[in-house]
Amino acid sequence: MTWIFGGEFLPQVGRRDLVLGAQLDLVLARADGTLHGVELKTANIGSLVTGKGNRRTVGSEVNRAIGQAMNYLRELDEKRPNIFSDQQLDSRRASMTVVIGHTRLVTNGTSPREIDETIRTYNSHYARISVITYDRLVENAQRILGLTAPG
Repeated sequence: MTWIFGGEFLPQVGRRDLVLGAQLDLVLARADGTLHGVELKTANIGSLVTGKGNRRTVGSEVNRAIGQAMNYLRELDEKRPNIFSDQQLDSRRASMTVVIGHTRLVTNGTSPREIDETIRTYNSHYARISVITYDRLVENAQRILGLTAPG
């Protein structure tokens, strides 16, 4: 049910083992034929966001997941001719979504609003990778379907 990631993606189209020695959790394609990978991580992360006040940042598990996504993207860029030949997907300048954590499972006293703001700020510094929590992914899908009001 890849529609949960939004209307800009076609259904899962590629093999998961596009990168030697690793597998993407989901392989999607944009309508223009550009590859988009999804990395699914655990929802139960007590310190998804750390710090206090305006000094909050994502926790170490988010940073590890981003590092993994960066390595996938580098390898996808390097393997572009093979991937295009095999899958008819353009992997140069591919993008990734990391789905990680759930705001209700955070145990360090950070509010859902603070988590959202921290992740939004974090995402603003990346062009090819975005982070989203499981609960926000579901809320966005429900909003798209018209099941919930914005907010």
